[in-house]
Amino acid sequence: PLPGDKLAGFITRGYGVSIHKADCPNVLESRKNEENLARWVRAEWEKSAEESHQDVYEAAIQIVTEDGIGIIAGISNILLDMRVSISKISNTPLKNGDMQINLVIGCKNTAHFDSIVARLRSLPKVISISRRFSN
Repeated sequence: PLPGDKLAGFITRGYGVSIHKADCPNVLESRKNEENLARWVRAEWEKSAEESHQDVYEAAIQIVTEDGIGIIAGISNILLDMRVSISKISNTPLKNGDMQINLVIGCKNTAHFDSIVARLRSLPKVISISRRFSN
């Protein structure tokens, strides 16, 4: 999760409380199970974490583009210009000829993530951008 995300805490057996993004598919699925309901607790970011501009958190992002030369270079150049680190990158050709690019990037909070997405949307050939859940 990034500072600014809504959180949920899960009381584990023997490992304390694990923190999850509230809309994570695993959270939503777990909450369907009656015996897990009592183990979910409220969790929030400290205000200092939400406002911090020094800490960096990992965020997974998926970009679907038309295939073409220079797409990954364009993404890299925007992230370089914004001083955003890339810790993982992979791409997969899609059956319709488009390309899916998965990245794990360094973000400070949800506002920073949103500004990164806005810049990436300006690239020609970008079809969609979404935040992903890393497992």
